[in-house]
Amino acid sequence: MDPIDSHPATYPENRARNGSASTSPGRTIRLISFGYRHGPPPRADRTEDLREQLRDPAAADDILHLTGREPRVQHIVLNTPGAVELLDNLVAYARLPAPHPRVIALGCAGGKHRAPSLTEELARRLRKHGHVVEIEHLHIDEPIADNLAGTP
Repeated sequence: MDPIDSHPATYPENRARNGSASTSPGRTIRLISFGYRHGPPPRADRTEDLREQLRDPAAADDILHLTGREPRVQHIVLNTPGAVELLDNLVAYARLPAPHPRVIALGCAGGKHRAPSLTEELARRLRKHGHVVEIEHLHIDEPIADNLAGTP
């Protein structure tokens, strides 16, 4: 396969949106959350594996049934050591000049808690800078496997 064909900018859904390198407000940034236990990561310019970076909040049984869309889960995840620094780094990366819309994927074990929480917060921060943000949560509504709770 030609390397250019494997780049997110050449995906059919992105070809129409391609423009010149830009950090200008209004540039589209696509964020994807996913769970590694459901298969390989989606194609992206940058993929963050949160399994080793942030502790698993699903270990607390009282939030197991919730998702990263819930304020309580977001509060727990965002107060995990390293979360704010990672978000700051991702915002800086997303705002770098690029010849195509950025695609950033955040993955955790199941795709229900850490990745969606950080994806939602990253979207909020980027929108404050005037960017158009598209969010896709690939596995947020998947059932939690019995062996998933409490594992990295």
